[in-house]
Amino acid sequence: MIAYSTFMKVGYGATTIDLIAREGKISKQTFYRTFADRTELFAEMISAHRREMLALPRDPEESVPPDVALEKIFRVELEEAGNFERHHFVHHILSAARQYPEALVLLKQYGSDRAQEELATWLSHSTQRGVLHVVDPTHAAGVLMSMIFSPISNADFNLSNTSLAGRGKHIRQCIRVFLGGIGALNEK
Repeated sequence: MIAYSTFMKVGYGATTIDLIAREGKISKQTFYRTFADRTELFAEMISAHRREMLALPRDPEESVPPDVALEKIFRVELEEAGNFERHHFVHHILSAARQYPEALVLLKQYGSDRAQEELATWLSHSTQRGVLHVVDPTHAAGVLMSMIFSPISNADFNLSNTSLAGRGKHIRQCIRVFLGGIGALNEK
């Protein structure tokens, strides 16, 4: 998508409809046939990225152990190039959200809030099927997402120091803690 590559190249503030039309060699009229405005375009980009970050929704009847399902949901199997691209987009959009209030609204509405809703739905279905016991799926989804995504949402996060193996290890550890706790010892 031309708009995506333009955003990745010049950032949110400099990505204008004029620039997208010029880069894509299309008329502004053609752009407006697809998107009502720049806000709608960015909402779609964030929604598409959310689907790259989380493999949701899932088949509610999927019969794999919860840890395997969560590994699939958080895309542990993603290849290095896809992992880098996902994290690169996150850093661009988080940077924009720090500078432009409207970008933060879009990120929450079409990104993190929607992802949390979808994960909460999966947790709720898993609870209804007797696979998990989750009292508050929305809160639990937020906790798990915070555990997994907090490193990449940190402004100091360095993409070049992140390996796919390290990412997978981090996600698997978060899933283990989420599902089983940390095994606190009884003090006597």
